[in-house]
Amino acid sequence: MAAGKFDASGFEREKFVERTRDVPVPQLAEWFKDGEPVFVVRGLTFDERIRCEAMASEARIQAAEALAELAFDQSDSKDKVKEIKEGLGWGGVTQPATRVSIEKVMAGLVTPKLSRGQVARIAERLPATFGELLEAVHKLTNQGQSVEKKSAPSGRTKASVQA
Repeated sequence: MAAGKFDASGFEREKFVERTRDVPVPQLAEWFKDGEPVFVVRGLTFDERIRCEAMASEARIQAAEALAELAFDQSDSKDKVKEIKEGLGWGGVTQPATRVSIEKVMAGLVTPKLSRGQVARIAERLPATFGELLEAVHKLTNQGQSVEKKSAPSGRTKASVQA
């Protein structure tokens, strides 16, 4: 199979747009004041994917440092640990893969904009809904951005010629 010639300059000239998708979230319907219970998500760039992994790791490091500071003062340590986790937005999330998934959903949410803690609560309380959001972000990310559609030229076309 012979490789075709890639038009790099044509590729550079194209305008790309994010792919988005509406994800129905009927399990959250009672918290929507008006309209359909729908979240809008988008695909991530490669840099955003890597940043999500780094954010999850960074949060783990921050938590470990805070816990080390608490080791010097054992009184009230359970309450302080809970405060620190809540402050980081992780709550009871302990698994690094879950943290990365939360970061990906946060980065991919177009509407509504939610905090890390709110996304973590959806993951904890409604895992199937969270899984659908994450899957939609993954699919859109894997598809990449799309080339912006060019509008049809104005003026006469074959279809507009009068008989």
